[in-house]
Amino acid sequence: MNPTEEQSWTKLKSLEEWNTSPTKSMKLDTLVKLLMYHLESNSRWPLVIGESDYNLVPNLAFEAGNANPDEPDRIVVLSAFVTSNQAIVDILDLHGIHVLELNGQTPMKKHKGILDDFRTSVVGTKGACILILLGVGMVGLNLACANIMVVVDTLWSEQDDRQLCRQIYCHPQAKEVHVYQAIALKTADVFLNNISFSKGAMHEAFVGADKEFCKCLL
Repeated sequence: MNPTEEQSWTKLKSLEEWNTSPTKSMKLDTLVKLLMYHLESNSRWPLVIGESDYNLVPNLAFEAGNANPDEPDRIVVLSAFVTSNQAIVDILDLHGIHVLELNGQTPMKKHKGILDDFRTSVVGTKGACILILLGVGMVGLNLACANIMVVVDTLWSEQDDRQLCRQIYCHPQAKEVHVYQAIALKTADVFLNNISFSKGAMHEAFVGADKEFCKCLL
């Protein structure tokens, strides 16, 4: 589903209906495959796009610095649009994947309970190991209990991307951190990703520039 299109999301009743729906999205199907892979067991190899096709395959060349198999995996899925958020929750539900959800409409009194449930979840045995966040629900959160993040919607700024990563890549993180970004070819994702990368490059150039040069720009 492309959130830039002016259309509302209608919940589907079955996987059969989803597979024949005009709103069927390769990005959401890929998200399902990625999540189901990591939900099978803890500390699995990260996934990459295969060289010969667009299928997800384990990156067997990856050398983990701190797998810590005794600590369970937990996954944060971030969406930037309300329509994307609801579509993600509904499609995962069709696949039998239970999730927790936190966004700007979640009452503050429920935040702690949701986060406590997420922080104590265990893959395959206890609770929901996936937390779906709408952008505003991410502000000020320390989610070092999670080690996998999936950014479904491309953001405008690389600085936003880095801030998101710091939500899970922070003390007292006990595991290797993996961050996936879903960029669909032939969509606005590519354009937005290029803008984000350019902003990041400009920021790095400015920060690393000579002090006298920086003064001229201020």
